Amino acid sequence: MEAVSCMVLIPEVEDRLIWIHDKQGEFSLRKLSELLICAETADLRFAFDRIWNLKVPPKVKSFLWMVSIDRNPTKEFLGKRGVKFGQLGNGSPWCEREIESLKHLLFNCNFIAWFWRNILEWWEVKWRPFVNFSNFFFFCNNVSYKGVVKSLWLISVSAACWSAWLARNELVFEKRWPKMSNLVFLTKIRALMWIRVVYDELKVDEKICWFVLLEVGVVVRNSGLVVAFGVLPRESSAAKVGAVCLALEVFLEMGWKGSCSLSIEVGFSDVFCWFENKGSIPWSMVYIFKDIESKVPIIGNVSFSRVDKHGNAMAFALAAAGLKRQKMFKAW
Repeated sequence: MEAVSCMVLIPEVEDRLIWIHDKQGEFSLRKLSELLICAETADLRFAFDRIWNLKVPPKVKSFLWMVSIDRNPTKEFLGKRGVKFGQLGNGSPWCEREIESLKHLLFNCNFIAWFWRNILEWWEVKWRPFVNFSNFFFFCNNVSYKGVVKSLWLISVSAACWSAWLARNELVFEKRWPKMSNLVFLTKIRALMWIRVVYDELKVDEKICWFVLLEVGVVVRNSGLVVAFGVLPRESSAAKVGAVCLALEVFLEMGWKGSCSLSIEVGFSDVFCWFENKGSIPWSMVYIFKDIESKVPIIGNVSFSRVDKHGNAMAFALAAAGLKRQKMFKAW
């Protein structure tokens, strides 16, 4: 009231709102964005437009933007806002030795550093330690790939960041410790799925990308969609079953629920027997099968079949499905 009482009213001048953060008193989105991200660790020079231009799902762009401004709900972030963890502590889920900050969680911990070594080795990029996300993203954008390959590289590292965050959440909330081989495998599969959405006709060289771990076939119709996943991983039994779980996850994320059926062809007799006889599931696989069983009812029409892992059954099934329809279709 004291501030208002000191103001001298001029009848001839029209009233207007004045924004105190601008010298001219005018509101601007640019200035508001600067105020929102202007914290201790934020860098206003960060190329945020490069995040929004990535060819990845919108929720992943949002996640990476939150990482770039250090706003993800890590224990360090929540602790600064008064959250008490009590006996849980504020340590990193990977090692429990340091506070769970984004820098430690995504780059500095020994476990995650080894994960990045695997991902960079996959792309034949020399590994180096990263100080923070800004340093990491600058490095990724300056790797000497060009054109489409550069886009594939950026999709892959985005998938790696997202996979590491999902693995962290599973460990924190479900107490499921990720095996390194599975984490790397699922990252590659996730990258493949995102690439398939963007580059529909692209054939990726196995030497560069090692994308043969999960064979994917799709028949597209105006009147419906038939999707088939052939599980052909070169990994442990957990990775084989994990590929099935990821197929279900991708099916749901693509919004195909209710519009088509899902056929999963399994090329390994042991894995197929586990689906046929739940009592034979090894105890180490129980948690993965529980995850699968929770997704199947959501999708509805899911079928599993045993095929020769060196055969061409999936291509035949897709062709047969396509012949039953009236219009041209696409399959891979």
